[in-house]
Amino acid sequence: MKKFSLIELLVVVAIIGILSSLLLPTLGKAREKAKTAVCKSNMKQISIAIFMYNDDNDGYYPISQDGGWSWSDNISPYDGRNLTEDQKDQNGLTGDNSGIYKCPSDEVQRTDTTKQARTYALNLGRIVWGSTNWRGYCRGITSWGIGEMPSKGSSKSSEINNASEVIAMAESPEVGDYVGNSWGPESLTWQGQQYTVQIPHKGLNGSNYLMVDGSVQHLSFYATTTTPSSGFALHQIANTMWDAHKGE
Repeated sequence: MKKFSLIELLVVVAIIGILSSLLLPTLGKAREKAKTAVCKSNMKQISIAIFMYNDDNDGYYPISQDGGWSWSDNISPYDGRNLTEDQKDQNGLTGDNSGIYKCPSDEVQRTDTTKQARTYALNLGRIVWGSTNWRGYCRGITSWGIGEMPSKGSSKSSEINNASEVIAMAESPEVGDYVGNSWGPESLTWQGQQYTVQIPHKGLNGSNYLMVDGSVQHLSFYATTTTPSSGFALHQIANTMWDAHKGE
């Protein structure tokens, strides 16, 4: 049997190395696409729970009462968790089972590792300057309490036009965001907050957004912040995909 020479072995090793360098990026992108698919599934499951909550609450979206129950607490009877009042009062559930509330691409290290990490935040659509009218103050689907929006403190699903073009929930992994906490990153205060947030899905040029109609779209941040008249608007809510009340 003919033995391979050292040169032949080196050539084979070099070829394998070249093939590996070509295949690894493709495999990495395929893994990330698989994680993205799981993330989209998570968002759709949360959307179903929100739809059921809305049906039982005159069409209004869940809110996060500052210092009280979060929106994820409020929909727990519909997502299969059926939390007790004591669990809802924890302001951040302990344990390591985040379930559908964490994207598998979310690698942000939380400040408190004893609590369940949450990737997703509802669209508050709230600006910190400008008009004091509530339609300029909270233009998303939810708020942090009654008083920031009329009636129940959130938008009514039947009153939102162009449901396929309005963001209901976005990926917003942050160091202080946990399943059940009712402050800060729990709801996006304004769309510019996504400009610096550590969005997952490396190399896929965007992140997942749950729309009001229950569909999930993979979009760049810039695509969500453009208006028909003025284009990109970092500090502008009105008439972007973050505005649940376009034209009002």
